[in-house]
Amino acid sequence: MAWNNWFHLMSNTYGTWPPGDPRGFRTRGHREHVQGDYKQPPPRGRYDDRLARARRLMKRSPVHLPLAARAGAVEAIRHALVDVHGLEMLALAVSEEHLHVLVRLPVVKKPTALRRGLRERDPARYFMGIAKERSAKKLAADGLVAPGGVWAKRGKIVAIVDRAHQVHVYRYILRHVREGAVAWSYREGVLMPAGA
Repeated sequence: MAWNNWFHLMSNTYGTWPPGDPRGFRTRGHREHVQGDYKQPPPRGRYDDRLARARRLMKRSPVHLPLAARAGAVEAIRHALVDVHGLEMLALAVSEEHLHVLVRLPVVKKPTALRRGLRERDPARYFMGIAKERSAKKLAADGLVAPGGVWAKRGKIVAIVDRAHQVHVYRYILRHVREGAVAWSYREGVLMPAGA
């Protein structure tokens, strides 16, 4: 359960962290145990076959966002989540290969119809989808990325457990500016990397 319904939403751009990546990876729903993670990568060469297969199956080149696209994505995501949907957002960062959002999500009471019956809509996945869709459409319309999509499927959603965790995630997201990300903070507005 999330503390006060705050969540840390994360996603990568298309093709930048495929299955078999030497930095470590996870299978969907953890269906398979994969040795290692990004902090302690798996043994070198352990998943080379899986990485080669993932690259062969890719329909286009990996997406790397130039600075103008990062700034456009930040504005599109902020507009969609804050201005259009009225969510409370503290921080947002878009780097060359990934995004981070710290946002408070509504509690959804109304069930939605699915192929397998009725269940509550997952607001974290729903709003992650909106952020990714709106930013991808804006970047393509502005000619900042090639058509065909920007973001990888799914993403990672972490429930904030307490105030200290929220503050830690807030600072973590804004530190991405040092690595070239364009960020947005409820306090400072848009933050550009040094030299931009």
